[in-house]
Amino acid sequence: MKKSVFVVLLFITTYVACGQVQGRLSGCDAPTGTFSFTISNKRVTFSNSVVGATSWKWDFGDGNTSTSKEPTNIYATYGRFNVCLTAFGDCAQSLFCTTIMLPPPPQVVTAVEEFSESSIKIFPNPVINQLIVAFSGLLPENITIVNQSGSPL
Repeated sequence: MKKSVFVVLLFITTYVACGQVQGRLSGCDAPTGTFSFTISNKRVTFSNSVVGATSWKWDFGDGNTSTSKEPTNIYATYGRFNVCLTAFGDCAQSLFCTTIMLPPPPQVVTAVEEFSESSIKIFPNPVINQLIVAFSGLLPENITIVNQSGSPL
C-alpha cells in the first residue's frame, strides 16, 4: 500500500460582537484591548491600546479607511459615525467598534440692534444653544437672527 502525505490548512473566520475575538486557534492569542479617540471639531484622533496585533484596519464610518496604528480622520460633515478597528494578530483577528458623535458647534449671538420704539431683551449674552427674546412696547415686524458671519440662522 502506497503512503501519501497531505497538508491540511484550517482557516477560521467568525464575526461576532464588537470587541470580541474573531478567529482563534488553540495556542493562538487574539489581539485584545480597545481604542479611544479625541474630537476637535471634525478632526478625530484615535489612540490604539490593542495588544497582540501586527496590523490594523480602521473603518471610520464615512467611507474613509486607514491601516495606521493610531490614525487621524477629518470628517466632511457633522453627525453620527460607526467606527471599527480590525486588529490582526499572527493567527487571529479581533474587531472593536464604537459610535462617535460629531455635534456641530453651538451658535453664538454677540450683538443686538436697538429699536427706539420698543424694548428688546435678549439673554443670555453670549448665547449658546438657546436664545430668549423678550419684548415690551411696539413689536418689530420681523426679526432676523444672524451668526457671526452675518448669515441668517
